[in-house]
Amino acid sequence: MSIKNSIRLCIMFTTFFVGSNADSLYYAKEYSLLNDVSEFHDACIRKDLKYLNGSLHNDFTLTHFDGVTIGKDQFIAHIERRPNDIMVEFFYLKRARVTLNGNQATVTGIEVDKLRFADGMEVMHAFDSTNTYEKQDGVWQLISTKLSKP
Repeated sequence: MSIKNSIRLCIMFTTFFVGSNADSLYYAKEYSLLNDVSEFHDACIRKDLKYLNGSLHNDFTLTHFDGVTIGKDQFIAHIERRPNDIMVEFFYLKRARVTLNGNQATVTGIEVDKLRFADGMEVMHAFDSTNTYEKQDGVWQLISTKLSKP
């Protein structure tokens, strides 16, 4: 079962067992955001630049553990320029924790990816991540990502 379908099932069961009170609404928003996070990772794998452009805030920044910071345009260009002989086997967030505060949210966890090169070499990465989101016109947009070594 895909992560997306698992999240949808969690929302459905939470609403069924907890009811439609404030707690279930909170969890529905949390799982909705986690679904958006999963869609974002999938868009990076597919090189879906249109989706990425819409899901990243205009002021988006990514700060790598080595201190390098890039903006939205640089991030999208990086995804676009990824050579076709580099296959992204998977890219996801594990141990995700969501903190909601009105129209802002923070999602922390471990970003994991696995790359396969044309020569068969495989590389896996895992970074602690802190992602900040803002909801604009009903859509969660990623404002910043900070990566650090676990």
